Amino acid sequence: MPNWFDEYVEDNLTGGGGGGDTTPPTDSASATFSGDYQVAKDQSITVGVVDAASGIAYVKVGAKLTDRVPEELVYSGTGGPAGFLPPYARYSSISGSGAAGVGYSLTVRRDDGWPKATSVAIRVVAVDAKGNVRT
Repeated sequence: MPNWFDEYVEDNLTGGGGGGDTTPPTDSASATFSGDYQVAKDQSITVGVVDAASGIAYVKVGAKLTDRVPEELVYSGTGGPAGFLPPYARYSSISGSGAAGVGYSLTVRRDDGWPKATSVAIRVVAVDAKGNVRT
């Protein structure tokens, strides 16, 4: 059974290149976790999504926790805070305008904390205003 990421790409990967822009958005994720689990479980991961030439039209972010299948959907939207989904909706936030060169910065925190002895991988799907897809 495909997960949300595969289904999104299958439905929306139509190629880009509108108006001469063929470069998809770029993303980054960073976090520094404490060695003390009581502190680390409530720490945030910062995810950046930007496109130098076009604005960001849509973003989906998922978290793959080593002890869970399937991936958890963190964010699905066009820039508003309503795009965060439980269990990420309470403490997560988004900033930035989505404009070319600006993009978005998402601060991701799991409402009940990160599970103990789990590693987290963040996956981003972003579509720019010209239809280029970052997978």
